[in-house]
Amino acid sequence: MMFFSLNRCIIFMCAVSCVLSESKDPYSSLVVSKSASPDEIRKAYKKLAKEWHPDKNSDPSAQDRFIEINDAYQILSDPERRSNYDKFGHSSEQQRQQGRGGFPNGVDPFEQFFQFHSGFGFRFQFDGNRGSGSIFQKQRITFWEYENEVLPKSHRQPYVIFAYSDWCLYCVQAQPLWERLTNDLNKIGAGCATVNIQQERPLAKSLRVHSAPEIMVVIDGRVFHHKEGVHKFSSVVNFIRASFPYEVVSLLRKESYFDTFLSSWEENKVAVVFFGKNDKPKLRYQVIAFEYRFYGNFMYAVIGHDEVDEILMRYNVPRHGETVLVFKEDTGVAAASLSMQEISTSSLRELIDSNKFLTLPRLSSQSVFDELCPVEVAKNKKRLCVTLVTDRHTEDAVHRDALRVFVQTGACMDHLSRLQE
Repeated sequence: MMFFSLNRCIIFMCAVSCVLSESKDPYSSLVVSKSASPDEIRKAYKKLAKEWHPDKNSDPSAQDRFIEINDAYQILSDPERRSNYDKFGHSSEQQRQQGRGGFPNGVDPFEQFFQFHSGFGFRFQFDGNRGSGSIFQKQRITFWEYENEVLPKSHRQPYVIFAYSDWCLYCVQAQPLWERLTNDLNKIGAGCATVNIQQERPLAKSLRVHSAPEIMVVIDGRVFHHKEGVHKFSSVVNFIRASFPYEVVSLLRKESYFDTFLSSWEENKVAVVFFGKNDKPKLRYQVIAFEYRFYGNFMYAVIGHDEVDEILMRYNVPRHGETVLVFKEDTGVAAASLSMQEISTSSLRELIDSNKFLTLPRLSSQSVFDELCPVEVAKNKKRLCVTLVTDRHTEDAVHRDALRVFVQTGACMDHLSRLQE
């Protein structure tokens, strides 16, 4: 019995330290007055963060001071959290709602951290058995997995990473947001992973993470850090949107831009147009466009805008739901189309993947050649791959056009079928 009491006492002391960690005055941490403007706070943060960055400051207390500076800036840079701190002495609106034992939301933080069970023992919520316990443990990656799986995949698929640590109350509080975010991102084809910055220090250093919680996006081999905390779902989603390369899905702003956009085939790319009623392209459109950006150019048109009305009539696009059109060399008619109330990511991927090459694509690389003319393994399954070799001279355009028409009319397939017989 004495053994259990002693353990409980130690646990209580540790948990109290975590719960009260926010009691440090953020104004003092950033060395600014309570009347400081957002610009003054931002300048103070940049100055102190640069001075106390663990990679540049050899002082043993640099890590702790850097974390303190970041925590203070997260509070004071957010108008709502700053207002709550000024009014109640802490940044979370929820912490003033007194519940059981005076804890925020009526939840004992000791129970959030620990799960006591029979045998007078306890289990930390972020248990060490990978694949079990919290969602953070189930999605946790190692440095090797990041280098050999996440980074290579990030050139086609964006990855969102959540950094956490074992004794992090804010991480526990952010778990519902991360679970919701993970559920939504998995549906649209984005990757999700977590990093324990205490157990994976080399990976944390590579990602330039010094405190938790923090959310990052790894896209095209680059890492982008979310600077506005992890407490607002909309803020995190907007950050993910902004992490994509500039206008991976361009917005149709003038009707005259549309015909210019359809000339993508001259760049050896198909043209894909999304139609919807939202003011901005949905995140799943961005994910798909990023994955197929080497095969096509992508545009989003808002149904209801004046510059889109004539296009809707020209291509018979319904004014309700969502529509996607894929254009190749013939810009007068879509090579493929799909209209639904809400088009799923899998349907979008299937449509674009089966129409990602032009009618007469240019062999621009070995990988393109391998995709168009794959080596057939089965002896009873043979295909002919017809290649036209020309120069870039304009006089050779007539030959390319002739073969293109030959393929479009279906005459090519009939002729090849007779040859194979």
